[in-house]
Amino acid sequence: MLAGSLDGHVKIFELDNFKVTHASKYPAPVMSLGLSADCSLLAVGMADGMLSVRKHGKPKQVLGTAAAAADRRRLRQPRLTAANYRYFLRGRSSKASAGDVVVAARRRAHLAPYDRALRQFRYRDALDSAMATKRPDIVHSMFDELAARGGLHTALAGRDPAGLMPLLKHLAKYIRDPRHSSSLAGVTSRVLDIYAPAVHTNEQVDACLRQLRDALKEEVRLQETLMKLSGCLEPILAASLVSGVAFN
Repeated sequence: MLAGSLDGHVKIFELDNFKVTHASKYPAPVMSLGLSADCSLLAVGMADGMLSVRKHGKPKQVLGTAAAAADRRRLRQPRLTAANYRYFLRGRSSKASAGDVVVAARRRAHLAPYDRALRQFRYRDALDSAMATKRPDIVHSMFDELAARGGLHTALAGRDPAGLMPLLKHLAKYIRDPRHSSSLAGVTSRVLDIYAPAVHTNEQVDACLRQLRDALKEEVRLQETLMKLSGCLEPILAASLVSGVAFN
């Protein structure tokens, strides 16, 4: 491999270990270089407009001798260089010796079904696969990922009663969980907006909706109780702080 630099050096590297085998200095920064097909001519273009062409002289051989004939046969054989594809395949059939370190091949990572569906932009299948795991952390992470990708509506819409019921049951079960209530509130609102025309069309779906309604009512009642309790505690805490400051 040949490399030219702005400091005027042209260096030749060996590709096996990338060591410099030859180097040459030119009077100006090297901007371009080229090598002939038989590696006998080296053309170097410099920043000052000068073009340098160098020829590699080969020693002449005496024809007719056995050594010269052997050299000619050796030269006619193709040299294994980086320009040949076989150069990059060398050593593949060699077996490791006893002192060599064998590096195990890295196995391909196996994706979960919902990850594979997500990579293929099959958002509804991804959500169904996530809910099939029965793990709320995976399902809610899938909700967040679908919302970030803009595919939440695609994953929720177009479901028949058999596909809608697991979703409604999941929302009714975890809507009151403080860890997930903030994210599931938006998903629940989206589901109700999409399937409002489907109310009273299927008894099982209506039963799931009533279960979700009861869970929301209970959560609202609990939040109202907590707000009242917070309103009662705030004057007491404020009075205790004032009395503590006055005592100090």
